[in-house]
Amino acid sequence: MSNDMFVSCQWLKNRIANRHLFQNLVILDVSWASDKNMEDEFLREHIPGAQFFNIMDDNHTDMYPRNLPSVENFQSRARAIGINNDSHLVLYSKSQHGGLFVSGRAWWTFSLISLEIGEFSTNVRGNLRVEFDEMVQIVKTHGQIIDSRASDKLNLKVLTEKGVNLNQPTVCYCNSGMSSCSVVMAITYCGGQARLYSGGYNEWKRKT
Repeated sequence: MSNDMFVSCQWLKNRIANRHLFQNLVILDVSWASDKNMEDEFLREHIPGAQFFNIMDDNHTDMYPRNLPSVENFQSRARAIGINNDSHLVLYSKSQHGGLFVSGRAWWTFSLISLEIGEFSTNVRGNLRVEFDEMVQIVKTHGQIIDSRASDKLNLKVLTEKGVNLNQPTVCYCNSGMSSCSVVMAITYCGGQARLYSGGYNEWKRKT
């Protein structure tokens, strides 16, 4: 189990109070909502020392309504606020489901796009993401797949109750690659291996 993925309120409070000892700490409010400007919410109130970071881009389509930000855009914005390979990122969100709806996506995006010091070159890690053609093969071979769509679309239970085998590679998906990131994060935290089918059901239903 990875114990360093989550931090407590007291842990963060202590480091904010002693910021001079933790100069590589970067706190990001990654809140996002489709129906309001979360940066305005951030300006009204936020954790001391936090910066607002919009993990979304404007390159959305009907098939990919929650598309990933372009590598170039993400790299430029991350560099602009001083993030590099030495940074210790703490992500939080005021979005749905206790913040996990968007924080999970932010965690996955930062994990997918590796940030390197110096020239800040960006490498996409293929072991975190599944593309459509590979997803077709995983379905054909009956690989372990978790449908992470909201409970009003599917009645989900706890991973163990659903018989998820943490020793078996897992692919998670939802409609558009947002909420399933939190399931990938949970499986990773529990010691399993999970990847995201980022196209989600929106892509699947249009291509099959």
